[in-house]
Amino acid sequence: MNIHENRLIEDVVFAKTFTLLLNTLLVVDLFRMLVGSEVIVSIVQYAIYIGCAIYVYWQVADCKKFKIDKNLFYSICFLIITMSISYLVCPDIKRSYSYYILFVITRSIPALYFTLYLDKNKLKLTFEYMRECRFIWLLYIVVGMFWIPKHTNSWNQYSITYGYNLLIPTCIIIYYLFKEKKIKWIIYTVIFSISMLWRGSRGAILCLLVFIVLIYIMNYKTEKRLKRYLKLMVAIVFGIVAACNFKNIALILGKFLQNSRTLNLLSSNINFDSGRSHIQSLYWNEIMEHPFKFNGIFSDRIYYSKISQEIYDMTNYPHNIIVELFFQWGILLGTIIFFIMVCGIIRSVICINKIKNNELTCIVLIFLVSGFIKLFFSASYLVSIEFYLLVGIIICSQRVNRFKIG
Repeated sequence: MNIHENRLIEDVVFAKTFTLLLNTLLVVDLFRMLVGSEVIVSIVQYAIYIGCAIYVYWQVADCKKFKIDKNLFYSICFLIITMSISYLVCPDIKRSYSYYILFVITRSIPALYFTLYLDKNKLKLTFEYMRECRFIWLLYIVVGMFWIPKHTNSWNQYSITYGYNLLIPTCIIIYYLFKEKKIKWIIYTVIFSISMLWRGSRGAILCLLVFIVLIYIMNYKTEKRLKRYLKLMVAIVFGIVAACNFKNIALILGKFLQNSRTLNLLSSNINFDSGRSHIQSLYWNEIMEHPFKFNGIFSDRIYYSKISQEIYDMTNYPHNIIVELFFQWGILLGTIIFFIMVCGIIRSVICINKIKNNELTCIVLIFLVSGFIKLFFSASYLVSIEFYLLVGIIICSQRVNRFKIG
Protein backbone atom coordinates (compact mmCIF):
# COMPACT_ATOMS: atom_id res chain seq x y z
CA MET A 1 0.00 0.00 0.00
CA ASN A 2 1.40 3.40 -0.95
CA ILE A 3 1.47 6.52 1.21
CA HIS A 4 -1.62 8.01 -0.44
CA GLU A 5 -3.72 4.88 0.22
CA ASN A 6 -2.55 4.71 3.83
CA ARG A 7 -3.46 8.37 4.32
CA LEU A 8 -6.90 7.79 2.81
CA ILE A 9 -7.57 4.85 5.14
CA GLU A 10 -6.45 6.91 8.14
CA ASP A 11 -8.73 9.78 7.11
CA VAL A 12 -11.71 7.41 6.67
CA VAL A 13 -11.21 5.84 10.11
CA PHE A 14 -10.77 9.30 11.65
CA ALA A 15 -13.96 10.63 10.02
CA LYS A 16 -16.06 7.58 10.95
CA THR A 17 -14.91 7.69 14.57
CA PHE A 18 -15.51 11.45 14.74
CA THR A 19 -18.99 10.96 13.30
CA LEU A 20 -19.71 8.31 15.92
CA LEU A 21 -18.58 10.68 18.68
CA LEU A 22 -20.81 13.47 17.36
CA ASN A 23 -23.84 11.14 17.34
CA THR A 24 -23.19 9.41 20.66
CA LEU A 25 -25.68 11.39 22.76
CA LEU A 26 -28.44 10.85 20.21
CA VAL A 27 -27.68 7.13 19.82
CA VAL A 28 -27.56 6.60 23.59
CA ASP A 29 -30.87 8.41 24.07
CA LEU A 30 -32.38 6.29 21.27
CA PHE A 31 -31.27 3.13 23.10
CA ARG A 32 -32.75 4.52 26.33
CA MET A 33 -36.12 4.98 24.62
CA LEU A 34 -36.12 1.61 22.84
CA VAL A 35 -34.59 -0.60 25.54
CA GLY A 36 -35.41 1.12 28.81
CA SER A 37 -32.70 -0.72 30.76
CA GLU A 38 -30.29 1.77 32.33
CA VAL A 39 -27.63 -0.92 32.56
CA ILE A 40 -27.71 -1.60 28.82
CA VAL A 41 -27.84 2.12 28.06
CA SER A 42 -24.78 2.74 30.24
CA ILE A 43 -22.92 -0.11 28.56
CA VAL A 44 -23.68 1.33 25.12
CA GLN A 45 -22.72 4.84 26.21
CA TYR A 46 -19.36 3.95 27.72
CA ALA A 47 -18.58 1.42 24.99
CA ILE A 48 -18.82 4.21 22.41
CA TYR A 49 -16.93 6.81 24.43
CA ILE A 50 -14.19 4.41 25.54
CA GLY A 51 -13.91 3.05 21.99
CA CYS A 52 -13.43 6.58 20.61
CA ALA A 53 -10.94 7.36 23.41
CA ILE A 54 -8.90 4.20 22.70
CA TYR A 55 -8.67 5.23 19.04
CA VAL A 56 -7.49 8.72 20.04
CA TYR A 57 -4.84 7.54 22.49
CA TRP A 58 -3.65 4.90 20.05
CA GLN A 59 -3.17 7.58 17.40
CA VAL A 60 -1.32 9.84 19.83
CA ALA A 61 0.91 6.99 21.05
CA ASP A 62 1.63 5.58 17.59
CA CYS A 63 5.41 5.30 17.45
CA LYS A 64 5.44 6.41 13.80
CA LYS A 65 3.97 9.83 14.57
CA PHE A 66 4.35 10.43 18.28
CA LYS A 67 3.63 14.12 18.22
CA ILE A 68 1.06 15.71 20.50
CA ASP A 69 -0.50 18.97 19.34
CA LYS A 70 0.87 21.67 21.62
CA ASN A 71 -2.60 23.13 22.16
CA LEU A 72 -3.88 19.71 23.23
CA PHE A 73 -0.95 19.45 25.64
CA TYR A 74 -1.55 22.96 27.03
CA SER A 75 -5.28 22.24 27.45
CA ILE A 76 -4.61 19.05 29.42
CA CYS A 77 -2.06 20.85 31.62
CA PHE A 78 -4.54 23.68 32.25
CA LEU A 79 -7.24 21.18 33.28
CA ILE A 80 -4.87 19.38 35.68
CA ILE A 81 -3.64 22.63 37.29
CA THR A 82 -7.20 23.97 37.62
CA MET A 83 -8.43 20.74 39.20
CA SER A 84 -5.52 20.74 41.67
CA ILE A 85 -5.96 24.37 42.75
CA SER A 86 -9.73 23.97 42.98
CA TYR A 87 -9.33 20.98 45.28
CA LEU A 88 -7.00 22.95 47.58
CA VAL A 89 -9.50 25.81 47.77
CA CYS A 90 -12.63 23.65 48.13
CA PRO A 91 -11.88 20.00 49.12
CA ASP A 92 -15.61 19.15 48.94
CA ILE A 93 -15.45 19.22 45.15
CA LYS A 94 -13.65 15.87 45.19
CA ARG A 95 -17.10 14.25 44.96
CA SER A 96 -17.30 15.70 41.43
CA TYR A 97 -13.87 14.54 40.36
CA SER A 98 -14.56 10.85 39.87
CA TYR A 99 -17.10 11.74 37.18
CA TYR A 100 -15.10 14.64 35.76
CA ILE A 101 -11.83 12.74 35.42
CA LEU A 102 -13.66 9.99 33.50
CA PHE A 103 -15.38 12.70 31.42
CA VAL A 104 -12.05 14.34 30.56
CA ILE A 105 -10.37 11.05 29.64
CA THR A 106 -13.22 9.64 27.53
CA ARG A 107 -14.83 12.81 26.11
CA SER A 108 -12.96 16.10 26.57
CA ILE A 109 -9.56 14.96 25.31
CA PRO A 110 -11.05 12.99 22.36
CA ALA A 111 -13.20 16.03 21.46
CA LEU A 112 -10.14 18.27 21.47
CA TYR A 113 -8.13 15.70 19.48
CA PHE A 114 -10.70 15.33 16.69
CA THR A 115 -11.09 19.06 16.21
CA LEU A 116 -7.42 19.99 16.61
CA TYR A 117 -6.33 17.39 14.04
CA LEU A 118 -8.99 18.20 11.45
CA ASP A 119 -8.07 19.11 7.89
CA LYS A 120 -10.08 19.62 4.70
CA ASN A 121 -10.05 15.90 3.71
CA LYS A 122 -11.08 14.62 7.16
CA LEU A 123 -13.74 17.32 7.39
CA LYS A 124 -15.19 16.49 3.97
CA LEU A 125 -15.40 12.79 4.87
CA THR A 126 -16.98 13.61 8.22
CA PHE A 127 -19.75 15.57 6.50
CA GLU A 128 -20.35 12.71 4.10
CA TYR A 129 -20.76 10.24 6.96
CA MET A 130 -22.89 12.67 8.96
CA ARG A 131 -25.14 13.02 5.92
CA GLU A 132 -25.60 9.23 5.85
CA CYS A 133 -26.75 9.32 9.49
CA ARG A 134 -29.99 11.11 8.60
CA PHE A 135 -31.95 7.86 8.62
CA ILE A 136 -30.84 7.17 12.20
CA TRP A 137 -31.86 10.73 13.03
CA LEU A 138 -35.29 10.14 11.49
CA LEU A 139 -35.68 6.97 13.56
CA TYR A 140 -34.81 8.98 16.68
CA ILE A 141 -37.44 11.59 15.76
CA VAL A 142 -40.18 8.98 15.28
CA VAL A 143 -39.34 7.05 18.45
CA GLY A 144 -39.16 10.27 20.47
CA MET A 145 -42.55 11.45 19.21
CA PHE A 146 -44.18 8.34 20.69
CA TRP A 147 -41.93 7.83 23.72
CA ILE A 148 -41.95 11.34 25.21
CA PRO A 149 -45.77 11.70 25.58
CA LYS A 150 -45.98 8.28 27.25
CA HIS A 151 -43.36 9.15 29.84
CA THR A 152 -44.41 12.71 30.72
CA ASN A 153 -47.58 14.30 32.05
CA SER A 154 -50.32 15.74 29.84
CA TRP A 155 -48.80 19.27 29.57
CA ASN A 156 -45.11 18.69 30.07
CA GLN A 157 -44.68 16.55 26.96
CA TYR A 158 -41.18 17.60 26.05
CA SER A 159 -37.55 16.66 26.52
CA ILE A 160 -34.65 19.11 26.73
CA THR A 161 -32.31 16.26 25.80
CA TYR A 162 -34.41 15.43 22.73
CA GLY A 163 -34.33 19.01 21.44
CA TYR A 164 -30.59 19.49 21.91
CA ASN A 165 -29.77 16.04 20.48
CA LEU A 166 -31.53 17.12 17.27
CA LEU A 167 -29.69 20.45 17.11
CA ILE A 168 -26.53 19.28 15.32
CA PRO A 169 -28.43 16.95 12.92
CA THR A 170 -30.85 19.77 12.02
CA CYS A 171 -27.95 22.16 11.42
CA ILE A 172 -26.36 19.60 9.08
CA ILE A 173 -29.68 19.19 7.23
CA ILE A 174 -30.07 22.95 6.82
CA TYR A 175 -26.49 23.21 5.57
CA TYR A 176 -27.27 20.73 2.79
CA LEU A 177 -30.48 22.62 2.06
CA PHE A 178 -28.48 25.80 1.46
CA LYS A 179 -25.84 23.88 -0.48
CA GLU A 180 -27.94 21.70 -2.80
CA LYS A 181 -31.37 23.41 -2.74
CA LYS A 182 -33.23 20.13 -3.28
CA ILE A 183 -36.82 19.29 -2.28
CA LYS A 184 -35.71 16.38 -0.09
CA TRP A 185 -33.68 18.73 2.11
CA ILE A 186 -36.69 21.04 2.45
CA ILE A 187 -38.75 18.05 3.65
CA TYR A 188 -36.01 17.00 6.07
CA THR A 189 -35.70 20.57 7.38
CA VAL A 190 -39.44 20.81 8.02
CA ILE A 191 -39.55 17.43 9.79
CA PHE A 192 -36.52 18.11 11.99
CA SER A 193 -37.51 21.69 12.84
CA ILE A 194 -41.10 20.74 13.74
CA SER A 195 -39.84 17.88 15.91
CA MET A 196 -37.56 20.25 17.83
CA LEU A 197 -40.36 22.79 18.22
CA TRP A 198 -42.94 20.21 19.27
CA ARG A 199 -41.00 18.02 21.69
CA GLY A 200 -37.85 20.06 22.32
CA SER A 201 -37.07 23.22 24.30
CA ARG A 202 -36.87 26.93 23.55
CA GLY A 203 -33.09 26.99 24.02
CA ALA A 204 -32.56 24.46 21.22
CA ILE A 205 -34.88 26.42 18.91
CA LEU A 206 -33.02 29.67 19.60
CA CYS A 207 -29.67 27.98 18.89
CA LEU A 208 -31.07 26.71 15.60
CA LEU A 209 -32.31 30.18 14.61
CA VAL A 210 -28.91 31.69 15.40
CA PHE A 211 -27.26 29.03 13.25
CA ILE A 212 -29.61 29.71 10.31
CA VAL A 213 -28.89 33.46 10.41
CA LEU A 214 -25.13 32.96 10.68
CA ILE A 215 -24.87 30.25 8.01
CA TYR A 216 -26.83 32.45 5.61
CA ILE A 217 -24.60 35.47 6.23
CA MET A 218 -21.38 33.44 5.96
CA ASN A 219 -22.33 31.31 2.95
CA TYR A 220 -23.94 34.04 0.86
CA LYS A 221 -21.31 36.72 1.32
CA THR A 222 -20.18 36.19 -2.29
CA GLU A 223 -23.57 37.11 -3.78
CA LYS A 224 -23.99 40.37 -5.59
CA ARG A 225 -24.39 43.16 -3.10
CA LEU A 226 -27.86 44.31 -4.29
CA LYS A 227 -29.26 40.76 -4.34
CA ARG A 228 -27.83 40.04 -0.92
CA TYR A 229 -29.21 43.27 0.57
CA LEU A 230 -32.66 42.57 -0.88
CA LYS A 231 -32.69 39.13 0.72
CA LEU A 232 -31.55 40.58 4.02
CA MET A 233 -34.24 43.27 3.87
CA VAL A 234 -36.92 40.63 3.22
CA ALA A 235 -35.59 38.58 6.13
CA ILE A 236 -35.55 41.62 8.44
CA VAL A 237 -39.13 42.63 7.49
CA PHE A 238 -40.27 39.05 7.98
CA GLY A 239 -38.51 38.95 11.36
CA ILE A 240 -40.13 42.20 12.50
CA VAL A 241 -43.59 41.03 11.46
CA ALA A 242 -43.04 37.69 13.19
CA ALA A 243 -41.77 39.40 16.36
CA CYS A 244 -44.78 41.74 16.49
CA ASN A 245 -47.14 38.80 16.17
CA PHE A 246 -45.09 36.26 18.10
CA LYS A 247 -47.78 35.22 20.58
CA ASN A 248 -50.40 34.86 17.86
CA ILE A 249 -48.04 32.74 15.75
CA ALA A 250 -47.26 30.54 18.75
CA LEU A 251 -50.98 30.15 19.47
CA ILE A 252 -51.75 29.18 15.86
CA LEU A 253 -48.87 26.67 15.74
CA GLY A 254 -50.02 25.33 19.10
CA LYS A 255 -53.32 24.28 17.54
CA PHE A 256 -51.46 22.01 15.13
CA LEU A 257 -48.71 20.92 17.54
CA GLN A 258 -50.82 20.27 20.62
CA ASN A 259 -49.20 19.85 24.04
CA SER A 260 -46.03 21.58 22.86
CA ARG A 261 -44.47 23.04 26.00
CA THR A 262 -42.28 25.34 23.91
CA LEU A 263 -45.23 26.89 22.07
CA ASN A 264 -47.31 27.13 25.26
CA LEU A 265 -44.50 29.03 26.99
CA LEU A 266 -43.74 31.24 24.00
CA SER A 267 -47.40 32.19 23.62
CA SER A 268 -47.49 33.41 27.22
CA ASN A 269 -43.89 34.05 28.28
CA ILE A 270 -41.12 34.66 25.77
CA ASN A 271 -38.27 34.78 28.29
CA PHE A 272 -36.18 31.75 29.19
CA ASP A 273 -36.84 31.74 32.92
CA SER A 274 -38.66 28.45 33.68
CA GLY A 275 -37.51 28.74 37.30
CA ARG A 276 -33.85 29.41 36.52
CA SER A 277 -33.93 33.04 37.72
CA HIS A 278 -34.43 31.93 41.34
CA ILE A 279 -31.50 29.52 41.13
CA GLN A 280 -29.28 32.13 39.51
CA SER A 281 -30.26 34.77 42.09
CA LEU A 282 -28.79 32.53 44.81
CA TYR A 283 -25.47 32.47 42.99
CA TRP A 284 -25.54 36.21 42.27
CA ASN A 285 -26.03 36.97 45.99
CA GLU A 286 -22.90 35.00 46.81
CA ILE A 287 -20.97 36.53 43.90
CA MET A 288 -21.84 40.07 45.06
CA GLU A 289 -20.70 39.27 48.59
CA HIS A 290 -17.36 37.86 47.40
CA PRO A 291 -16.88 39.28 43.89
CA PHE A 292 -13.20 38.35 43.47
CA LYS A 293 -13.11 35.04 45.31
CA PHE A 294 -11.89 31.97 43.45
CA ASN A 295 -14.14 29.13 44.60
CA GLY A 296 -12.91 26.48 42.18
CA ILE A 297 -14.57 24.44 39.45
CA PHE A 298 -17.71 22.55 40.54
CA SER A 299 -17.92 24.70 43.68
CA ASP A 300 -21.30 25.96 42.42
CA ARG A 301 -22.73 22.44 42.83
CA ILE A 302 -21.47 22.27 46.40
CA TYR A 303 -22.86 25.72 47.20
CA TYR A 304 -26.31 24.95 45.81
CA SER A 305 -26.61 21.66 47.71
CA LYS A 306 -25.73 23.43 50.96
CA ILE A 307 -27.99 26.46 50.55
CA SER A 308 -30.96 24.46 49.26
CA GLN A 309 -30.44 21.57 51.67
CA GLU A 310 -30.72 19.19 48.74
CA ILE A 311 -28.63 16.09 48.09
CA TYR A 312 -25.52 16.89 46.07
CA ASP A 313 -26.20 16.54 42.37
CA MET A 314 -23.91 17.25 39.40
CA THR A 315 -26.90 18.68 37.49
CA ASN A 316 -27.41 21.51 39.98
CA TYR A 317 -25.58 24.33 38.22
CA PRO A 318 -26.49 27.95 37.31
CA HIS A 319 -27.64 27.18 33.73
CA ASN A 320 -25.78 30.27 32.58
CA ILE A 321 -22.12 30.32 31.59
CA ILE A 322 -21.51 33.86 32.89
CA VAL A 323 -22.94 33.10 36.33
CA GLU A 324 -21.02 29.82 36.43
CA LEU A 325 -17.71 31.48 35.51
CA PHE A 326 -18.19 34.36 37.95
CA PHE A 327 -19.03 32.04 40.84
CA GLN A 328 -16.20 29.59 40.19
CA TRP A 329 -13.45 32.02 39.18
CA GLY A 330 -14.56 35.36 40.61
CA ILE A 331 -15.69 38.34 38.54
CA LEU A 332 -12.19 39.40 37.45
CA LEU A 333 -10.89 35.99 36.30
CA GLY A 334 -14.35 35.02 35.07
CA THR A 335 -14.51 38.12 32.88
CA ILE A 336 -11.04 37.43 31.48
CA ILE A 337 -11.93 33.82 30.64
CA PHE A 338 -15.22 34.86 29.03
CA PHE A 339 -13.43 37.60 27.07
CA ILE A 340 -10.88 35.04 25.82
CA MET A 341 -13.74 32.79 24.68
CA VAL A 342 -15.47 35.60 22.79
CA CYS A 343 -12.22 36.81 21.21
CA GLY A 344 -11.40 33.24 20.16
CA ILE A 345 -14.80 32.89 18.52
CA ILE A 346 -14.49 36.25 16.72
CA ARG A 347 -10.99 35.44 15.53
CA SER A 348 -12.16 32.04 14.32
CA VAL A 349 -15.03 33.60 12.37
CA ILE A 350 -12.61 36.10 10.79
CA CYS A 351 -10.31 33.24 9.75
CA ILE A 352 -13.04 31.09 8.20
CA ASN A 353 -14.32 34.17 6.38
CA LYS A 354 -11.01 34.16 4.47
CA ILE A 355 -11.24 30.47 3.51
CA LYS A 356 -13.57 29.22 0.79
CA ASN A 357 -14.56 26.10 2.70
CA ASN A 358 -18.28 25.95 3.47
CA GLU A 359 -17.93 22.76 5.50
CA LEU A 360 -15.48 24.44 7.86
CA THR A 361 -17.82 27.43 8.16
CA CYS A 362 -20.71 25.10 8.95
CA ILE A 363 -18.93 23.07 11.63
CA VAL A 364 -17.57 26.18 13.35
CA LEU A 365 -21.08 27.64 13.51
CA ILE A 366 -22.53 24.30 14.70
CA PHE A 367 -20.12 24.15 17.62
CA LEU A 368 -20.65 27.86 18.27
CA VAL A 369 -24.39 27.41 18.86
CA SER A 370 -24.19 23.98 20.54
CA GLY A 371 -21.06 24.66 22.60
CA PHE A 372 -21.47 28.34 23.50
CA ILE A 373 -24.92 29.83 22.83
CA LYS A 374 -26.51 26.79 24.46
CA LEU A 375 -24.56 27.45 27.69
CA PHE A 376 -26.58 30.62 28.33
CA PHE A 377 -29.71 28.50 28.92
CA SER A 378 -28.63 24.97 29.70
CA ALA A 379 -25.67 22.67 30.36
CA SER A 380 -22.33 23.44 31.98
CA TYR A 381 -19.14 24.26 30.12
CA LEU A 382 -17.24 21.79 32.32
CA VAL A 383 -19.21 18.72 31.22
CA SER A 384 -20.40 19.74 27.76
CA ILE A 385 -18.59 17.81 25.03
CA GLU A 386 -19.73 20.44 22.51
CA PHE A 387 -17.82 23.10 24.47
CA TYR A 388 -14.56 21.18 24.10
CA LEU A 389 -15.34 20.62 20.41
CA LEU A 390 -15.76 24.40 20.11
CA VAL A 391 -12.44 25.10 21.83
CA GLY A 392 -10.67 22.70 19.48
CA ILE A 393 -12.31 24.01 16.30
CA ILE A 394 -11.58 27.63 17.28
CA ILE A 395 -7.87 26.80 17.42
CA CYS A 396 -7.92 24.55 14.36
CA SER A 397 -9.84 26.94 12.10
CA GLN A 398 -7.05 29.49 12.45
CA ARG A 399 -4.66 27.13 10.65
CA VAL A 400 -5.93 28.30 7.30
CA ASN A 401 -3.58 26.23 5.14
CA ARG A 402 -5.27 23.02 6.31
CA PHE A 403 -8.61 23.96 4.83
CA LYS A 404 -7.90 25.95 1.67
CA ILE A 405 -9.64 24.52 -1.37
CA GLY A 406 -7.51 24.05 -4.47
